[in-house]
Amino acid sequence: MQIKNQHITVVGIGKTGQALAEFLNRRGAVVTVTDQSSETVLGDVPGQLRKNGVHLELGGHCPGTFENS
Repeated sequence: MQIKNQHITVVGIGKTGQALAEFLNRRGAVVTVTDQSSETVLGDVPGQLRKNGVHLELGGHCPGTFENS
């Protein structure tokens, strides 16, 4: 299955969500991670993901994010 340039949403930024986002990003997917937690609670994980080009939606889930994936 080809995932390069595919828009993929990962729900949750825990260990599994972070690993999946990084895996997909390395393979060329356009990744958005959504999580109900705010950035201040998540430590350095959001910064690491952003640095690698992953889009983040924190502090809640937006329905449009799911509709566009």
